[in-house]
Amino acid sequence: MLLAATGGTPRHALVIDDQLRPLFAYMRALTLPTSVYAAPQDWGTSELGTRIERAATELAVMVRAGVEKHVADDAWSSYQHQFAGNASRAERAAGDVDFDSPLMRLAAGGRHAPPQRDAA
Repeated sequence: MLLAATGGTPRHALVIDDQLRPLFAYMRALTLPTSVYAAPQDWGTSELGTRIERAATELAVMVRAGVEKHVADDAWSSYQHQFAGNASRAERAAGDVDFDSPLMRLAAGGRHAPPQRDAA
């Protein structure tokens, strides 16, 4: 999971590491080492682009390695925490997700999500 946030001043930059990282660790999320925080003065700077590129590279490496599948498939049953009664790995595939739901349209910036290709 890539942790990213924006805020009104640079003084809030530590919220990712002081508040979000422990929260997601408790929920057994695997967070990337690099997080991205942007204050108003960061927008449009090359330094922000560099931080985003570094975090995106880390995320791509983790996804390509299939780390989440190994954690979920091999170790999920040994976790101590229970969420929503009894945590279990979702039995859904990408084809089962409604990409045209209001939430997905909001995530896509208000536009309709592109149609999904059939896995042939």
